[in-house]
Amino acid sequence: MPDSLNPTLLVLSLHVAALCLLWRHARAATLVLALSMAVAWHVGLMDLRGVLSAVLVGSTVLAARLWTAHDWPAHGLVRLTAALTCLALALHLLPGFHNPRLLDQVLVREGATPFTLYASLDKALAGWMLLALVGLGWRDRQALRAGLRGTLAPVVLTCTAVIGLAWAMGRVQWEGWEGLWPMPPQAPHASWVFLVVNLFITCVAEEAFFRGWLQSSLQRALTRVQQRHGPAGTHGLWQALPGLCGALLFGLAHAAGGVQQVVLATLAGLGCAWAFHRTGGSLEAAVLVHFALNALHFLAFTYPALA
Repeated sequence: MPDSLNPTLLVLSLHVAALCLLWRHARAATLVLALSMAVAWHVGLMDLRGVLSAVLVGSTVLAARLWTAHDWPAHGLVRLTAALTCLALALHLLPGFHNPRLLDQVLVREGATPFTLYASLDKALAGWMLLALVGLGWRDRQALRAGLRGTLAPVVLTCTAVIGLAWAMGRVQWEGWEGLWPMPPQAPHASWVFLVVNLFITCVAEEAFFRGWLQSSLQRALTRVQQRHGPAGTHGLWQALPGLCGALLFGLAHAAGGVQQVVLATLAGLGCAWAFHRTGGSLEAAVLVHFALNALHFLAFTYPALA
């Protein structure tokens, strides 16, 4: 187990607590997030520049939250500024963060390509900020039950379509039931570390931006167009445009993996967009689809791809 894992786990645990508290207690969530940043600074995972970067991003998000007048374009520009500063933080463009390497060239299964995993604390912070900006939906049991029912079909169909296409492309293969909990000898903690980081950092941050902010913003713009020009643009393709645009940009964000990766990510983005739209804009639904796909890929198929 890497020496950096223990302090990183403490910071990640506090971050997870701050995320969970957002559903009910925003002030407590902010205090726990501040505590996680203080611990990260104390153990050397971020420096003063990182604190200033976090304050900068937090200030833009707070300004967007406090801007109650929904006048256009001023309100939209404030939210755009907040979202773009969060994006810059998630893309590691703001200084001051020293993200530790949790897994280094780990070979999960024979025949797979090795992969490296970082605890991207700046991306985790960006995800929390974006959640605070766009809001959450499943705040009571009734909303939770309705959301889970609405998410079931997108989960099943997205996992089937994306994994099936990856299999047809020759990128992955079924690894058998005995591989449902891969524990590489060189990194026996790899499975649970991957799942925790993937859910609470990767899925939350990416869905909060691409669905929670981007798709929602495009949907609001579409609504304004409809209000101005009447019901001409009410057919299915027009209504699906925000989700399609978000999914395409999500796919292009994976361009470093090649054309096949762009195609697969776009298809996954369509599934997340469908879940988000189907549940009335519940970000939790999109996160659940995204994580279910990644978890299935990691646990039951070749991860990240065949060598």
